[in-house]
Amino acid sequence: MKPAALLFAALAPAAQGAWPTKQVCVADRSHPDAVGGGLSWACGEGGVDCTPINDGGALYYPNSIYAHGDYAFDTYYQAHSSGGAASCAFGGGAYLVNCIDAGETCRAQAGAGDDALAKNLASICSDDAFAARCDPIRPGGAHFFPNATRDHASWAMNLFYQTYRCAQPDTACDWGGTGEVVYPTTPPPTPAPTGAPLKCGVASAEFHACPTCLTALMKAGALDFWWNWGTAPKLDASSFTPAEAAAANGSFVPMLWDATKPADLSFLERSGYVMGFNEPDMYGPACDGSAQPAYGCSPGEYRAATSSGQSKALFDPQSAAGEWKALVNALTAYTPRTPHTVISPSMAMWATGDGSKCVGADPRKKDAPKICPGWLAEFKKSALKLDCIGFDGRATNCWDVLDVIQVHAYAHYPQAVTAKMDDYYNVFKEDFDGTNGRSRKTLWLTEVAMGSNNVTAITDFMGQLMSSTDGLGNRAKYPYVEKVSWFSNWAWDAFPLDGITPRPNEVWSSGLYQPLGSVSPLGEAFLKLCRGS
Repeated sequence: MKPAALLFAALAPAAQGAWPTKQVCVADRSHPDAVGGGLSWACGEGGVDCTPINDGGALYYPNSIYAHGDYAFDTYYQAHSSGGAASCAFGGGAYLVNCIDAGETCRAQAGAGDDALAKNLASICSDDAFAARCDPIRPGGAHFFPNATRDHASWAMNLFYQTYRCAQPDTACDWGGTGEVVYPTTPPPTPAPTGAPLKCGVASAEFHACPTCLTALMKAGALDFWWNWGTAPKLDASSFTPAEAAAANGSFVPMLWDATKPADLSFLERSGYVMGFNEPDMYGPACDGSAQPAYGCSPGEYRAATSSGQSKALFDPQSAAGEWKALVNALTAYTPRTPHTVISPSMAMWATGDGSKCVGADPRKKDAPKICPGWLAEFKKSALKLDCIGFDGRATNCWDVLDVIQVHAYAHYPQAVTAKMDDYYNVFKEDFDGTNGRSRKTLWLTEVAMGSNNVTAITDFMGQLMSSTDGLGNRAKYPYVEKVSWFSNWAWDAFPLDGITPRPNEVWSSGLYQPLGSVSPLGEAFLKLCRGS
C-alpha cells in the first residue's frame, strides 16, 4: 500500500487544513500489469459501468491504462468505500490517496516565459492521450480566444492537472516550476463533524439463564445488538414468538474469544459481524483448583480465564498478529463468503503505552508484565506487514481488514471512560479519519460499567457518560464512537479501579434486567439515554 499524498507542494502551509479532502482510489503507475488486470476485473466482475472510458466515450481520452484505471478503480471504490482499503486493492494495482477537493486550478506562473509555456502546450496537446481534448483551444474552439500562448498553456496545463491531480499531486502542476495551483480566495467553512446516532447494546452471558431478560430489553426499544463472548447465542427460545426469535438471533454479534479456530464456522452465515480476541492485553489465567496453581491463582481457586491474554501467543502483540492472520484467513475462506464487519481484538488497557515491552513476554512467568498498555499499536505495526484476505475476497493487510476498533472500559467516574476514548482517537487518528492510506474505522465501546452497587450513582454515571453535551451522546465530539454496550451482570466481584481499593467482599452490580425477565431501573435509564442519543 502506498502512503496517501495529502497536499500539493504549491499549497501554502497556513492554508493546508482549511480545504476539504476526498479519499479516492487511483491506479499505481509503477505496476502496469496489475493495473491492467484490475481494470479488466473492475469493468467485468466488479460491475463498473466502463462505457465512459470505452472508445467514443466521454472519458476515453486520455487514452491510457492509468487514466482509465483511475476512473474504474475510483468508481468501484466510491460504491464500496465501507470496505476501506480492501476496496482499492485491485491486486496491487491501486491505492488510496486523500485528494484536496477545493475547486482549485492550475495556471502558468506570472514569471514563466512564453518559450517554456509553448513547450508545455506542445507536450500536452501532442500527446495521444490529450490530443483530441485540446480541440477547444484550437481555431474555432470555445477557448481559442484569447489567442495567446500563456492562455492556451494555462488551459492545457489545467486539463492535465485536473486529470492527474489526485494520482500525481506533487507534479501534476509543476512543469519545471512554470505552473502554480490556484485556490478560491476564501476557503469554505469547515463543518463540525457529526456522527450518526449512537447505537446501544448489551454485553451479558446471563441470557442463557434468562432468555426473557433479553426479550424484555428488546421490547423496550433502542437495543441494536448484544453479545456473550461466544460464537452462538445459546438461547432457549422456546418461549419466544417467531419475531422475537428472529430479532434475538439477528442482533447477536459473535466473538472469537481467543485464537482457536471454531470447529463449526456456520455462525458466519447467521451474522454479518465477527469480533476478535477478548482482552489479549491483560493476563487473566484460568484457575483449576490446584494446590500448586498457575501464577495469578490462589490454591483451591476455580475460575475460567478472564482474558485471552492468559497465553503468551496473544499477550505478545507481535505473535498475536500472526495468530490473527491465520484466523482471519480461515474465516474468509469459508463458503459461502458473505460481507462481514470485522471488529478488532477488544482492549482492556489504554491505547498509549509501549506495547513493544510485551513482545516476547510470557505473562505466566512471575516477573513478566501482566498488563500491556499500547498493545494495539504494536499489534498494528505487525499486522500491517501481513497479508489477509477480506470477506470481499480481496487481498489487504491484516490491519486494514478491520472495520472497527473495540475497547472495554470500567471506571468510578465517567470522565475516565471518555478520556480513554480520547486516548484511542489520538493514537489511531489516521484509522478513524481514514487518512495515510488506512481504511476508515469506527470505535465500539463493547464493555462499559461503573464499579458500584449503588443504583443512584450508576444511573448518574450513565447519564454523564451518554450526555449530549460532554459525553458520547455529543456526536460532533465523538463521531467515531459508533456503538456502546453496557456490561450487564447481576453481581460481580469488585477489583481495584481508578486508584481505589474495594472493601473486603465488596460486590458490584450492573444488571439491566431483573432475574425473572423484566427491565431493571438501570435498564430503563440506559435505554432512555439510548433513545435520546
